[in-house]
Order: sequence, then C-alpha cells, then structure tokens
Amino acid sequence: MEFVSPAARRIDPQAIPNGIDLLQQIVADLESEMDQRRKQLPDLRTCHSIYLFPSFLSGIQEGVRQPKLASFGPYYKGNDHLLPFEEHKTNFLYKFLERIEKSSRPNLVQQLLLQESSMRDCYYEDTRSISSEEFVKMLLTDGSFIVELFYQSANDLDTTWPWFNDLNTLIADLLKMGNQLPFLVLENLFHASCKTCDQATSWQALSTLALKIFNQALGRPLNMVFQNKQKPKHLLDLFRSSLLPATPLKINCKDFPESIQCAELLCNAGITLKRKKANSLLEIDFRKLNMPPFSLKIPPVAIDDLTSTILVHCVALEQCLRSTSKHFTAYIRFMNCLVRQPEDVRFLRTANIITAIQPDDHEYVINLFDSVRENVHFNARDCYLWKQYREIDSYYDSFGAYIWCNLAGYNALTLVVSTLAATIALGSWLFTWLLPKK
Repeated sequence: MEFVSPAARRIDPQAIPNGIDLLQQIVADLESEMDQRRKQLPDLRTCHSIYLFPSFLSGIQEGVRQPKLASFGPYYKGNDHLLPFEEHKTNFLYKFLERIEKSSRPNLVQQLLLQESSMRDCYYEDTRSISSEEFVKMLLTDGSFIVELFYQSANDLDTTWPWFNDLNTLIADLLKMGNQLPFLVLENLFHASCKTCDQATSWQALSTLALKIFNQALGRPLNMVFQNKQKPKHLLDLFRSSLLPATPLKINCKDFPESIQCAELLCNAGITLKRKKANSLLEIDFRKLNMPPFSLKIPPVAIDDLTSTILVHCVALEQCLRSTSKHFTAYIRFMNCLVRQPEDVRFLRTANIITAIQPDDHEYVINLFDSVRENVHFNARDCYLWKQYREIDSYYDSFGAYIWCNLAGYNALTLVVSTLAATIALGSWLFTWLLPKK
C-alpha cells in the first residue's frame, strides 16, 4: 500500500465538518504511516549483534561466506550439507550433561527459557518462524557442543574425534558471522559445567579456552593472555578483539594519502619488505627515520580457508556494527594497495609475508583483497595505519626514492645491455669457430 503525505493530499472541505476533525484525520494518517515504517525498519532499541553475511560483499566465494561443516544458531539450521554433523553435536551434548548434576539440569533449561526473548533480539533476521521449544533446544545443543569442545581441548586436542581432520574447517565455521551464538548462552552453559568458576569471571575463563583452540588452529602462541576487559558479543567478536593492536587508536587530524604504491614499486624505491614477528597480523610497521634501506615490516599471513574466513568475516562484522573500530577494513585496504598484480604477490612471497599459497594462486590473493575492498565503507580518519600511509608516501615522493628508482632502472638497463653484448660476443665466437679453416 502506498501512503501519501497528508500535506500533499487534497482534502474536500465538505467532508471535514470542522478543524478538530481535520486535525484528528491528519494525526491518524501520520500514525498509520509511522506504523508502516516501523514494520520496514529494524527496531533500533534492540542490540542486534548477529547478522547474515552482507550481500554488498559480492565476489566472495560461498565456501568462505557460509559454513561448510556445521551450523550454529538459526540462520543455517537444517541446511542439507550440514545435517550429518548434527549427530556429533548431540554426542557432545550428552557428554556435557554428564558433567552437570541431574538436579541442576532443569534450572539450566529454565534459565535459557527466561533469556529466550533477549537471545532472539541478538539476531538481526526474524526468528519467529522457530518455535520457543525448538529455539531453546537449538541454543542448548549448539552451545553445549561449543563449550564441550573447548573443555575437552583444554589440555590437548583429541585425535579420536571423528571430525578431527576437519578441525580447521570447524574452527572456520565457528568464526563465520551468520553462524554465531550469543556469548551469554555460552557463558551460562560454561558456568553451569565449571564448578570452580566464579560467576563474575567465568566469561574470561571461557574466553581463554576459546582463544587457545583458535590460536592453535591459526598457529599463534598458545600462552597468549586474554586481555580484553569488555565481554564479547559472540565468538567472532572475541577472536577479532584478540587480534587488535594493544595500543589505542589515535585519530589523525591531518590529511594523508588513502593509497600507496604497490610492493614492486616500493621495493624499486629502496624499501625492503620484511617479515615481522608479532602476535597480530594487523601490526604493520614502517619507520621513515631509519637509515636506508627502509623496511616495511608486515606479520606473515597464510592465505588459506581459515585466514580468508577471519579476514572476510571480521571486515563484514565491522561494516554491520557501526560503533566498532575498522581495523580489519583498514588492513585489507592497505594490503590491497601493496598487491595489485602477480609480481607484487611474488615480492611478498619472497619475503615470507604471504605464505601457504601455490604459484598459481597469485590471482586468488589479488581477487580476495579486491573483492573485499571495493564493497566496504571506509572512513580514512578511522584508519589505524594513517601514519604508515603518510610516511611511506612521503618517502616515495622524496629525492632519495627518486635516486633508488633510477638506480633500479639503470641496473636493469645495464643487465640487458650486458646480456645482449655477451650474446653477440658468444655468437661471433661460435660463428668464427664453425667457419671452415682454409
């Protein structure tokens, strides 16, 4: 139904006997329009934190966007290719319940029932098609599996798990944006199963267990201390927060370039690409005050399914949660500046910055960064890498970089000329040697 503004609508004076009736009709029309708009817009009073993967991030492979092995939460529940894993979740549910006293089990279910409404509000998409019983059972089954997974992997990973060989795929599914459970559900289940945990600090203990298995899958140090003082919204939010630099974001008040040169041009200008040892792949460093050759230090990043999932879904989360810092968005844009052609990927591979790819995967790396960068909103003032942009661009425009570029060009020309001269000399010698002697 199309609503027309009352101000633009012609009103028959004979149809309205007096001014009071006219006012009442205008108010009624306005209220009707407001009700219609409320149905079309999300309720801003609710705290949505779990979204389906946004459609504006086009070009991302379906295997990166959606779960491959297991569903958690309502969005992908019942998908045919995910149904075989339901048996494993049920088995872990039974093991979880065995660690809880029988007298406490009804209280646990009752607590989930009391929190059902607030848990539904965490999901941006409408979940009313799922009955109350089915929704609570889903929270219990999916949440128990996750908590039991963290509990059993506290000491070491169990190689007898039927899906052990697919563990990285499972971890990737746990970190996909539309495949999340509210962290409060996991916290309550964890507290109910942990007899030594205090209610006030149980979420921190749970976060430490979760990060341990995530870090092990990603190859990060297992003894990293969980330092986030704010309770996460879900597992993706937890892992993203653990990767943020420890130093607070400083907003740049001055203009700075929003793009820099590609890796090949920077190397030709005298900048050395170096692998940096760091706890987070976001910790990129460039110091212009060092004596040349200058170094752009970048932590290694393995371009595989797990890392691609982390990068893409952290960016997607930053785009959906407007109040969240845009660290991963800035990282993707920076790396996209460096990687514009296959030769740039080779430079980063030679420096052991980009790893776990085959020579034929260079285009995949370029397309991954391109497809994310082209479809996201980015405010340059919120970029945590603003100083690196400014100093790299400043150096590239300097006389020193000009000299390095010319030297690189001169060396290349000298090599070509030398090779050509050597070829001519060798050809002349062969020609002379092959001529019949008189």
